Amino acid sequence: MSVIADRTAFCLQLNGISFQTRNLIANSYYAKSPVPGLIFFFVSVTTILLLNSIPASAGKYHEVHVIYMLILIVCFTPMTLYLFKPTDRLPFFQLICLVYAIHYTLYPFYTIQHTVHFDYLKYPDLMKSATVTLFGMLALVIGYYWRPINLLLRFIPHMQLDWEPKSARKISLGFFIGGFVGLLGMKTGLDTSSAGQLINFLANFSIVGILAFYILQMRKQMPRPFSIMIWFFFVPAYLGLAISGGNSGPIASFGLAVIMTYIGEKKKIPWIVIVLSVMALFPFMYAKFEFRDQVWDAHSASVKQEGLGDAAENSAKFGKIAAQAVTADSEVIKFALQAIGIRLDISYMLAHVMDMTPRQVDYLYGTTYKDLIWKLVPRVILPDKPDPKLGQNFGHMYQILAIDDTTTSINFPQLVELYVNFGSIGVIVGMFIISQIYWIICYFMNGRHVGDWLAVFSVSIFTGLFRVESNFSLVVAGIIYHVILYYVVGFFIRTTKKSGAQPQVRRALNY
Repeated sequence: MSVIADRTAFCLQLNGISFQTRNLIANSYYAKSPVPGLIFFFVSVTTILLLNSIPASAGKYHEVHVIYMLILIVCFTPMTLYLFKPTDRLPFFQLICLVYAIHYTLYPFYTIQHTVHFDYLKYPDLMKSATVTLFGMLALVIGYYWRPINLLLRFIPHMQLDWEPKSARKISLGFFIGGFVGLLGMKTGLDTSSAGQLINFLANFSIVGILAFYILQMRKQMPRPFSIMIWFFFVPAYLGLAISGGNSGPIASFGLAVIMTYIGEKKKIPWIVIVLSVMALFPFMYAKFEFRDQVWDAHSASVKQEGLGDAAENSAKFGKIAAQAVTADSEVIKFALQAIGIRLDISYMLAHVMDMTPRQVDYLYGTTYKDLIWKLVPRVILPDKPDPKLGQNFGHMYQILAIDDTTTSINFPQLVELYVNFGSIGVIVGMFIISQIYWIICYFMNGRHVGDWLAVFSVSIFTGLFRVESNFSLVVAGIIYHVILYYVVGFFIRTTKKSGAQPQVRRALNY
């Protein structure tokens, strides 16, 4: 009854809009079926119960697991709501909450030992950090749905970037080719030059082209030969070159981009795609350690590549090692799962940082955010702008890196960065501010009527924001150029619709 009442009340707000437009809005405001939402809710509950059963069956269940269970509930709620009532074109915020859940809640449910840096931490030592994480995630979710910043944004007009299917196929092919050229530039070191930001932007065009093809395919507007070319040539070529540096991140980012695009288009979870993505990601996440041991340049802490030949050779070697991980025995696979879990985990790092701050390390009071100013200045204008090397400094401050290690860079997660600067209150306030930044981006780029070109551009930008394990300046400042450049590119390729109903639609939906 409540759903019917909500639908009736919503439709009454659309008085004055044409009958066809009113039906279109009312139908898009609610999911086509409650089944995907119910399935996700069931999977969420099952996941939480299974995770709790791990320490319980080992006799190691602790009060801290209740807090981590509450964090999981908070992180699962946005996606559940989206599947029942999709208010955004793409489930960006919903997915980023799940990314936070992976990084901050999963590992404490395991009963295996952490790395040497955090092996002194026991479950009682996680109570404070788990509580801070819970309040931080509550601030993030409440802030996004409360969205007080909307009072300042609602009168600013939106931009639409629509496409026409026939021209979209040609432009998408151009995007992929241009992006592949940019990716080649990255693999030959051009991304470290003064034009590095433009090279990185150009490299992202590959994913834009692939996702545009994918949307057309889901709508049955793509000829079968094109679909075959996408999945058997474009995607392998893109991923093969992207992983040649020994990083499994491109696979994870590509998987998240495809999943986000599918959910945004179909309003349901692509469970098969998720399983395939995890299966593809697992061997590469484990293989990268051995791969880097074989080809890592100790002086530069990177894989040496001087051309396409080196990149192809490294990709082949990476794939060969990953294939060996797939055929390994159960003990090796168990060790690999542990290594991957440790690699993804941030909960123990946060507990370690909170244990040392301010007892051994003083609060930084915003020092790490000063780099944001320099990040906003293009390297083309200031080639010698300073590099704070936050990953190095953070690793040494908290005794995660050896004193004589001057090459390794440790990920500096955004939530941890907030605590290092301002303590527990800083985490809560900072996560609330980050929620408003997410909403500002979604307000302009993720409304239900932004158009198809802006949607695929948005996916490329959102996948960059999923890097919650990196510091704020590195992640957020990096997307500002992409937003501006995508709007410039989109202006020249968009298809202008002549219908006058769109402004009414946006006002009715508070966009």
